[in-house]
Amino acid sequence: MADAAEKKYAAEGSSTQDAPTLEVLSGHLKGSHYTLSQEMLHVGRASDNDIVLDDKRASRHHAQITYENGVYFILDLNTANGTFVNQRRVLNQQLQNGDIIQIGAQIFRFFHPGEGSPTQKQPLSKAKYEGAVPQQETITPGVPEQQKPFSLRPWLYGIGLLFAIFCQRSS
Repeated sequence: MADAAEKKYAAEGSSTQDAPTLEVLSGHLKGSHYTLSQEMLHVGRASDNDIVLDDKRASRHHAQITYENGVYFILDLNTANGTFVNQRRVLNQQLQNGDIIQIGAQIFRFFHPGEGSPTQKQPLSKAKYEGAVPQQETITPGVPEQQKPFSLRPWLYGIGLLFAIFCQRSS
């Protein structure tokens, strides 16, 4: 995939230095760079992924990075351990220059030269994110205002009481 991306940028008259990249900040791929094309990039443990992770916390097909309407997105593929962007669990997230992506123990930095300076999103130190425990978003459904659930119990007691009175009178 990286070769295809490099060829694509060369054909357009741009260098791969202008291409968006993923820099690996931690994990077994630390120091690697992946050039993104305007196609889909798959990340996970399975060998058919574009980026293969050697991490039991990553799913076989964990996430995909897509390019849509001039913007890159990361999509979690319904994984148990989740995909994190800037220490927040995400399902589908637009990537910004300097975003930190975590999948299992692997930490990546998304770099998009065309978006300007990543100073607001970029950490001052890579060590800040190494070994950091991701914060998980919890979404709880809203509960209606103290609405009591409907119960048949009072009706059944009332019918039983009427039946007992009726049977006593009949005797």
